[in-house]
Amino acid sequence: MPESAAVCRTCSTLGRRRPWRGPWDRAFANWQHLVAAKLLASGLPEPEARDLAVTIVSTLEGAEMTAQIGQSRTPLLLAGRHLARLVGSYAA
Repeated sequence: MPESAAVCRTCSTLGRRRPWRGPWDRAFANWQHLVAAKLLASGLPEPEARDLAVTIVSTLEGAEMTAQIGQSRTPLLLAGRHLARLVGSYAA
């Protein structure tokens, strides 16, 4: 089972209260807001900026977890390279 699946399975069995969830929700929402604000400032329309911010944050979080598990910076470098291309495609 991939590590992320094991983490998600563990998290889903912690019970309904999940006291850790509030701070994590706020952290991700704040990070997405910051990224969306930068995208808006660069001229992207609001719906695309918001959606793209979620994609960017999710991709970076997945790359960070993979980099930590594999003890390699390669996932972060690849994610950065492809996110740059994705963001650049909106400017074209």
